[in-house]
Amino acid sequence: VARLSHKNITQVYDFGKIGQNYFIAMEYIRGKDLRGILKRCRERNIKFPVALAVFIAKEVASALGYAHRQKDSSGKNLNIIHRDVSPQNILIAYEGDAKVVDFGIAKAGAHSKTSTGVLKGKLSYMSPEQAWGKPIDHRSDIFALGIVLYELLTGERLFKGDSEINTLEKVREAKVEPLPSAINADMPPELEAKLLKALAREVTERYQNASEMEADLGEILFELLH
Repeated sequence: VARLSHKNITQVYDFGKIGQNYFIAMEYIRGKDLRGILKRCRERNIKFPVALAVFIAKEVASALGYAHRQKDSSGKNLNIIHRDVSPQNILIAYEGDAKVVDFGIAKAGAHSKTSTGVLKGKLSYMSPEQAWGKPIDHRSDIFALGIVLYELLTGERLFKGDSEINTLEKVREAKVEPLPSAINADMPPELEAKLLKALAREVTERYQNASEMEADLGEILFELLH
């Protein structure tokens, strides 16, 4: 994962071990994480601008698409999956850049094994297959990005139960209720359609790669700004 180099991914400069302690040296981003920004918006009753939400999601999709495509020196797919796409792992620099951070629990499938059934990541931002403990691929990250975009557009968490078990049940059901347009009247119908595609319960009905989602969001952003 340290070899990843993309404008929307926080750069890893070095990692190693000193004595018994491991360290990782990363690019420092002057800014705030998206969770903190959303929290401030709720406190001040500020509606997150639709175009800004789409821009951030487009940039994150670009980062994910790049990571998902990575191959080793022999041309074999590294199968990198972030596994924890959530507002706390999306940093917004004061200069305006969106950066994905913490591929720390991501894995390069060729080099490590994760026990099937072990849950990794934050419950509210998991894909249904991840919540069931099933094997996952890059389309799990696409679903998680859909959850983040839903929250940006509505100001509300998509899957939030009154307990961890209840939250897990909601993620496994993957019902998008209420529809984002029922909360945010400023949302164009075509944006809702793309969001629901990212949030499809069945992986075969979702975007099959993040670059495709990035392209669709780019087109919507162009329409919103012109």
